[in-house]
Amino acid sequence: MRVKAIVKCSLIGAGIAAMLAILGSCGGRARVSGTDGMLEYAREYYDNNDIVLTDKTYRNEQTLAWFMSSTGFTTTCRVMSFRNAPGGSEYEFIADETAKEYAVDIWSCNWQNGMAVLVNNPECRSICIVSDENKMSMDITETPFDLYLPFDTSDASTRVFFYDQRGIRIT
Repeated sequence: MRVKAIVKCSLIGAGIAAMLAILGSCGGRARVSGTDGMLEYAREYYDNNDIVLTDKTYRNEQTLAWFMSSTGFTTTCRVMSFRNAPGGSEYEFIADETAKEYAVDIWSCNWQNGMAVLVNNPECRSICIVSDENKMSMDITETPFDLYLPFDTSDASTRVFFYDQRGIRIT
């Protein structure tokens, strides 16, 4: 009788474990391995095999992946956020983020209470951030170049400008 009870408990335990595994895989977020996995996931998610992984921005154990695709004269930027899984080589998909073209081939995305920026314009040589309190500028030596700006993007007193090598503003 005792053996039957142990076997019965084992079968019930195995059944519960199997159900939890099935439910976890159905409701869980997609996990990808490395940047190749990010790219393949983005190609399936956006149904676009021409998309390329341009750059990544890192912050607070998350990765913002910038994807680009071009058709003729139009460039499209897509952005996905991933949670960095322990161990460093796997990522868990969090969300499809919204990217907007800030200037010619310069993109921004509101992310983690700030603004992530991708400069993919080879003519861009500097960024200038101006607020009521301070002014900061930085040189760009190569593109793509990514940057996280930790400020409230709804604050109209903070402005970001991009300049070419002659000091002419890129719009």
